[in-house]
Amino acid sequence: MKSNNTKTYIVKQEIANYSKKLSNTLSKPYGEFVLDIACDIAATSSSKISDISKALNENIELINTIDRLCSNLKSFNYKKQMWNIVLIS
Repeated sequence: MKSNNTKTYIVKQEIANYSKKLSNTLSKPYGEFVLDIACDIAATSSSKISDISKALNENIELINTIDRLCSNLKSFNYKKQMWNIVLIS
């Protein structure tokens, strides 16, 4: 039986692979944004930016992580991304 850490790693890898596929036409910062959001929504079962920011556990102030995610979210082009998902699927 696999340990929880191994299972978590496998799930995170699968999410990472899928998010890379979805964000292949995006810039690197937006690709990382998609990965962060996808992994941490799965990890926290929450879509709150504050919960996602806490789960990222970055070596910077929490408010800076929240600001970065909010800034990316505000400028993220949903229509373009949804079109890419339709084309890939």
